[in-house]
Amino acid sequence: MSKSDLRKKAEIAPNTMTKLRRDEEVSLTIVSKICKTLNADFGDIVVHVWIRNSKGEDLIPQRSANRPTYPLMWECVGGSVVKGENSLVGAIWEAKEEVGVDLMP
Repeated sequence: MSKSDLRKKAEIAPNTMTKLRRDEEVSLTIVSKICKTLNADFGDIVVHVWIRNSKGEDLIPQRSANRPTYPLMWECVGGSVVKGENSLVGAIWEAKEEVGVDLMP
């Protein structure tokens, strides 16, 4: 399906698709519309969590030197969302699990 077809079928505004292409923030409502259009659910997605402080600085953790893949690489917090769990719950869990940060929904 083309991006244009997805936008029309999911009833997403053109400026929202622009945000998606630029990796900018969109609401979970938009993600839900996309999932419904693609016959997927939140359990089929991966979350990425960007944690930003009041100064606009992002927390970007570095992988452990003992990791079997990509040791010492920098990455954002993220992981798979468990089936039956929505992306917000998954994001909160990943932040706690990976960097010990308690996020409020």
